[in-house]
Amino acid sequence: MYRMPFCVLKTAVDRNDVAYEDLGGTIVLTKDYMDDLLRHPDIGVVYAVGFLKYVKIGFSTNFASRLETLQGGCPLRLTVYRTFPAFQHDERAFHKRFAHARLSGEWFFMDRKVAAWARGQAQ
Repeated sequence: MYRMPFCVLKTAVDRNDVAYEDLGGTIVLTKDYMDDLLRHPDIGVVYAVGFLKYVKIGFSTNFASRLETLQGGCPLRLTVYRTFPAFQHDERAFHKRFAHARLSGEWFFMDRKVAAWARGQAQ
């Protein structure tokens, strides 16, 4: 088993070969799931970046490049709140979870629920 300093939404990874346990922001994944993550060509990161009271929840297979592109179009310095290895469908699960705070596209108002998740204080 691997101990990871990130959280993955339970419903996004609800598979038979996944063992997860909330350890205060740490998730424990089985070796089979980690091997799947590392082998899968579509693995990337789900990220939460933003400024002021706005956060973008997105997915990228090249986060450094994506962050550079986002920063180039933003007049204020972006803060990276969290990133973790994931699949594209994981991003969609978070979009659905926070639909109540959606502003436009992948941008969300950082209410208490979104802020707690973005800062790693909630799964």
